[in-house]
This record gives sequence, C-alpha cells and structure tokens, in this order.
Amino acid sequence: MRLPISNAFIAIEDHRFYKHRGIDFLRTGKAAVNYLLRTDRRFGGSTITQQLVKNLTGENAPTWQRKVQEILWARDLERKLDKTEILELYLNVVHFSDQCDGIASAAEHYFSKSVQDLTTEECAAIIAITNNPSYYNPIRHPENNRTRRDLILSQMYVQGYLDE
Repeated sequence: MRLPISNAFIAIEDHRFYKHRGIDFLRTGKAAVNYLLRTDRRFGGSTITQQLVKNLTGENAPTWQRKVQEILWARDLERKLDKTEILELYLNVVHFSDQCDGIASAAEHYFSKSVQDLTTEECAAIIAITNNPSYYNPIRHPENNRTRRDLILSQMYVQGYLDE
C-alpha cells in the first residue's frame, strides 16, 4: 500500500505513472501540440521519471534537444529502477521552498511531523508546493496552496485514491 503522499503526487503529476515506461507518449504529444500552437502554456508533458531526470541533472533549458535527452535518460532510468524507487528518489530530491529539499524536510518544516504521520490533506498541501515552490508556499501564500491542495484532493478522489 502506498502512502497518501505518493498517491497525491501521482494523482496531480502523472496519473498514468504505473502504465508507462518513463514517457507518456499521449501527454508528450499533447504538450508538443500545445508548444507548437502556443495554446495552454501551463500544460506539461513530463512524467515523474522525466521530472526526476531534470532534478538530478539540473538541466532545464527549453530546447527540443534537452527534451529528447531527458526522454532517453528517463527510459534508461525506468530500466534500472522500479516505479517505487523512482517515486521515492524524486520525493527525496524535489524542492519544497523554504530551503526544504526532500519530502521529509518539508513534512518537518511545514507540519512538524514525519511523512508517515501526515494527513491526506497535509500530503496534498506539501505536494502542491512542487508545481511552483514560491507561489504555492503554504506559509507565504496559504490561499494559493489551499487552491492547489483542493485540486489535488479532487484529483485523488476522481482517480480512486480517496472515497467521500
């Protein structure tokens, strides 16, 4: 059984995480169309694995060459690690604002708890931060964080991670 923090992250970032091998071609295709037509700039095509690659390499130049390299590295990572390891690694390196790197640091900083003691709402609030750490910082911008947290909880419900 996965922790609510994992479910929250998968629900909002990559709901097909367990169905692809590092690249969600449907999402990548939609992102490419959005990029070419300059429609919805908020829509990203990166999977959790691709985001992990970006965090580990520090590469984030907005070029198609970087994106192709990221896809290749994501596929390679998926061959070497299982999904649980990828998710755990990502949650341990991602930035959560306020000098918090990794989920344990964020749980302690924002809620004075260990990750396994967080409520589902607290998990969603912490995961909300990853989308834009300064904008969704729950201390400096509680209303922004609450809006995103509620979106995450809604997605968790829609995807079957929560019941009423």
